[in-house]
Amino acid sequence: MDYEKQMMKAVGLQAQLSSQINTLMSPALNALGLDYFWFVRLMEGTFHISVGITAPREELYLMRKTEDLYFNNPEILAQKQTTVFWDLYESDALAYDMLHKLGLQQGICIFFRKKNYVDVFYVASAEKNTPNIYDLYLNNPQSYLRLVGYFQEKVLPCLPLENKDFFLPYMDGAVLKLPPSEEKSTEYLDKFYDATKLKKFTLHKGDRKFSLSLRELQCLHLLSKGSTSKDIANLLHLSFRTVEHYLSNIRLKVDCDDKAELIKLYRENDVATWFAI
Repeated sequence: MDYEKQMMKAVGLQAQLSSQINTLMSPALNALGLDYFWFVRLMEGTFHISVGITAPREELYLMRKTEDLYFNNPEILAQKQTTVFWDLYESDALAYDMLHKLGLQQGICIFFRKKNYVDVFYVASAEKNTPNIYDLYLNNPQSYLRLVGYFQEKVLPCLPLENKDFFLPYMDGAVLKLPPSEEKSTEYLDKFYDATKLKKFTLHKGDRKFSLSLRELQCLHLLSKGSTSKDIANLLHLSFRTVEHYLSNIRLKVDCDDKAELIKLYRENDVATWFAI
């Protein structure tokens, strides 16, 4: 596809979706002191998705061939996940665009390489906010994973993607680890946690996807860690019968009676990274 036509298609899609994405993402971003969120899915040689919470800047699409950075960089291609920091003191093209054209002061770029595409997430702030965006990453990196996972659950289904199987664990099932006991830090993370709570969690099995409740997800996690139904009941403060009910629901949803297959599903969806236990 012609590069300029590809970019104009991306601009049109972004103009169409920015308001909806902003409505869905703003409560979570505000809680973390972030002013910018952008998602790009790059597929070599074909149209790629580029959407965020603000109106598109056409000149930024046309000036920089972002996909070249990822598909022509051997160091990046060798990694499945990378986080890149940028700030006022950097002089590369990304930092220049962010600082001088979008008015942002500090940010993080996270990308995940899948088999046929690369997913890139930009999060940034317009001021040297408290909490500092880098301190937040160092003290509580799962907050960024949670933000990306929240996007995956709430926004990704709205996008016209042929391949919707991107899956990064949404972390509502986890025990949220807070930074050292500073009152403000706990307050903003609690606010963020509340803003990004979901009642359902999407898992993928081949071409199918299905939803588990938080309790079902917790039961699957503990089962895959080797716990018996009795152990799970004790850990979650539930009755044995209730745990058996949850496990039965999981088996019905995924059409699987074999524990080994359930554990395989658990591993393929990286569910373990949702939990601190």
